[in-house]
Amino acid sequence: MVRKWKVFATLDKKLDFFCEWFADDWKWPEYAIPFYPRTPEEKKAMPEIVSHVDHSYMTEKNSYALNTVFRLPYNIHTRSGNSKHLMEISQNHDPIWISTPDAARQGFKRGDSIRVNITDSVTGLSSGYFVAMAVPTEGVLPGTLACSHHGGRWKLVNSITIPNGVTDGKVDSQPIARNMNDSKFMAHSPENVGTKAGQIKIEDYDGTSGMNSFGVPVAEMQMDGKVGKLKYVEGLKPFETDRFADYNRDSGNIWWDGLSGSWQNAVAAAHPDPISGMHCWHQKVILEPAQPGDKIGDIQVNYENNFKIYQGWRDQLTRPLNSSDKLRRPQHIKRPWVPLSDKAYAVNIKD
Repeated sequence: MVRKWKVFATLDKKLDFFCEWFADDWKWPEYAIPFYPRTPEEKKAMPEIVSHVDHSYMTEKNSYALNTVFRLPYNIHTRSGNSKHLMEISQNHDPIWISTPDAARQGFKRGDSIRVNITDSVTGLSSGYFVAMAVPTEGVLPGTLACSHHGGRWKLVNSITIPNGVTDGKVDSQPIARNMNDSKFMAHSPENVGTKAGQIKIEDYDGTSGMNSFGVPVAEMQMDGKVGKLKYVEGLKPFETDRFADYNRDSGNIWWDGLSGSWQNAVAAAHPDPISGMHCWHQKVILEPAQPGDKIGDIQVNYENNFKIYQGWRDQLTRPLNSSDKLRRPQHIKRPWVPLSDKAYAVNIKD
């Protein structure tokens, strides 16, 4: 009997303790052995791998590490915005969880509106703020905050019109397997895409539908290219619809307004990890009481600062490629979804 052993997805198929390609090909020799700085001196010498919400960065009064990527378990990104049962539970709610000692120190009570100012650890620049509801809890540690990333939904209009029909059932919109290494797939254009009767027809549907009517309030947005603002202007209301009328026969029973959430992700700048390139989601924030006129759900974003923050992370922390480099990322590290051709990894840099 031949036994097949699984191996690790490394170049030598072993669990590497010292990573040669990381040291030689990708210019990070000091991190080729797993390591995390333990002392202030080590952290200062190795800023590329020190968390941007490390205690050493929390120098301002009332500064916290905000966890933006935990989620209250009744929502699934945007996909549950029209699930009436889940939205009755969640009500677009994503408060700031704050430890009871910190809340007492700052004088915040459950339900208070608080202003959450996002400040970058690398550049010191402010991204802006969002206004959220305070919920003191024993569920988070002092010095940390949590805000579920599936609440704070918004929309600019109450309905949307889409031409009815996708195909007549006779057209296969994608007859070729999705594979970006397959030239036939790359050359294929789905038939009738974007046209009326370009997809499967839906009976008894005139093309106009309520848009996330169970979980998404109406907002007003202002943008001038430098600063963006958003404010809720209308909460959820009971409604009637001909679309899926039987399933939605109780839509007139909506009793929640959905105005207790805040779109936190809009404020945060892009934080490209200097080694992996992935976005670093946690944020350094400074809490203060809501200002006159503030309401839960208000946001203000400084786009100019956010671009400077991205540039700061890129220029201060990364080790850029040069003309001798031919790859933008290691080819042996798998990509999700579909295989990629060599062109997806190749770079041609001129000094």
